[in-house]
Amino acid sequence: THNNPRYAGLFPKLIGVVQFYKVTLSRQRLIRALQYRLWHNLKKVIIYPIVLWILSKRHETLFTADIDQIPAWPRNKSVIIDIDDPIFIHDWARVLNLPQVKAIIVTTERMKAIFQQLGVVQPIYVIPQGVPMECINPYKAKQVRAEFKGENDLVVGYCAPTLTLSCDGPWRARQGIDDLDLLLAAAEEARKSEHRMKLWLFGEPSKAVRKYVAQGRGSWIKLFGYVPFCDILDYLLNCDIAVYPRTNRDFIGFKAKTAQYMACGIPIISTDAEESF
Repeated sequence: THNNPRYAGLFPKLIGVVQFYKVTLSRQRLIRALQYRLWHNLKKVIIYPIVLWILSKRHETLFTADIDQIPAWPRNKSVIIDIDDPIFIHDWARVLNLPQVKAIIVTTERMKAIFQQLGVVQPIYVIPQGVPMECINPYKAKQVRAEFKGENDLVVGYCAPTLTLSCDGPWRARQGIDDLDLLLAAAEEARKSEHRMKLWLFGEPSKAVRKYVAQGRGSWIKLFGYVPFCDILDYLLNCDIAVYPRTNRDFIGFKAKTAQYMACGIPIISTDAEESF
């Protein structure tokens, strides 16, 4: 499984042509934190050079989603990199121009143009974010409606990997891009004139979000927790309105969640986000 929608949909389709190598960390939080820090600090200088050199003896091509693996791969013109969350800096452009790179895959034409402006000359291909409509289970969608949605409810839905508030502090998940401050303030205001409104939130909530909901808002805010990518459409189909409340300026491109909303035919209320196909 993968909590990145692009790779949750893509990786199963590549099983027949790609040999996946996966490192699994401990489920115990403290051990996992230690393992992650060791991995993060050692991957460029020890782990990737050793492991990728060994794998290069077995495989001619490296398919990766991690730009840090490119310099450690010893074969030229044999790396295919899929970039979902780019950082548009000259260091990235330099690595993408290394002789090991055969092809670069991005999700929007805008991302391709920005990399080319930074001086990337290797071949770049655009494969947009997709929504696997075959994942929809009509029976499951009806079950969700029967269990969670009242006859007169007006459901507003939002999904993200994590759900945070600014009061969670500087170390909150994903650097605060999933903060709900604006959305919750807007929802409080909207309920003054539309009492039927219910807010469905999909994602792992922080302590501050749980506390906010526990303070008398549990009747109209539903925390579903993390819902697997293969199931999320069954829930979104029961929303009347979808929201995209991010306040940061994002230069990555078209978001999977926005595509999911559109695929389900849900009207979207959004901040002035830098989104494009």
